[in-house]
Amino acid sequence: MLPNGNVEPRYWFNLLYFLLEIISTKNWAALGSGTFCDSFLRQTPRNFYARDALDKLDSMIAGIGVDIVDVPRFGRQLEKTPRLRERLFTPEERDLPLRSLAARFAAKEAIAKALGGPVGMNWQDCTIRKDEAGDPQIHNTGSVAQASELRGITSWHLTMSHDGDMAIAMVVAER
Repeated sequence: MLPNGNVEPRYWFNLLYFLLEIISTKNWAALGSGTFCDSFLRQTPRNFYARDALDKLDSMIAGIGVDIVDVPRFGRQLEKTPRLRERLFTPEERDLPLRSLAARFAAKEAIAKALGGPVGMNWQDCTIRKDEAGDPQIHNTGSVAQASELRGITSWHLTMSHDGDMAIAMVVAER
């Protein structure tokens, strides 16, 4: 640490390298522990608060989920199984265009992944709505709200997109 209380830039580069190593190897578990984390912390002086920074990151992010849906295939499944639309979507979602339904299904799958695939999750307990600005928002009730509460999730961040025959969604669950 510098006399003015700031952290030396080289330590920030070490942290950046550490995070890039995790991203490049897709070893998300290393954010909380493991060889990458231990290796980084061994290279870092005690007065650097890397452990605190990693603990804060761990305490902020409760889960991340992403899913991609093939829109034509999803449409064929909806046609083949008429009750599937009722099982997957709430009444306010069911009449949306196919691409929007596919993106919402991807969002619900991503939410399930961020929650760790909770047993007994009811698709009806999760609705994807648009706010006043047109941004997607997650509204949870029942089993999804209960799983969120158990994990200490206080807010959700969602992005959805579709292009051509694909729809994708990513969520971040925050404590």
